[in-house]
Amino acid sequence: MKKEYDFSKGKVNKKPLADPKTSRVLTSIRLDGTVFQWFMAESERTGIPYQTLINSYLKQAIETPSPRQLDERLQSVEKVVFKKTSGR
Repeated sequence: MKKEYDFSKGKVNKKPLADPKTSRVLTSIRLDGTVFQWFMAESERTGIPYQTLINSYLKQAIETPSPRQLDERLQSVEKVVFKKTSGR
């Protein structure tokens, strides 16, 4: 091993190591004990790792419209429909 190293010609990589949109991100979260136990039981029942199950449930929650979003969409459709029918 050298006593000194020359880093004067080194390059600094300013890009992130991984794109969080396309790769998995290591994180830690706190879950209620009952939630964790349920995922562990589901993991054993299905043979799918519990972290994969949690990830799939979170993805599903993101992709499924909430009741509030559905209500807002229904109200906007009603406005358009009733404007057109009442304008005759």
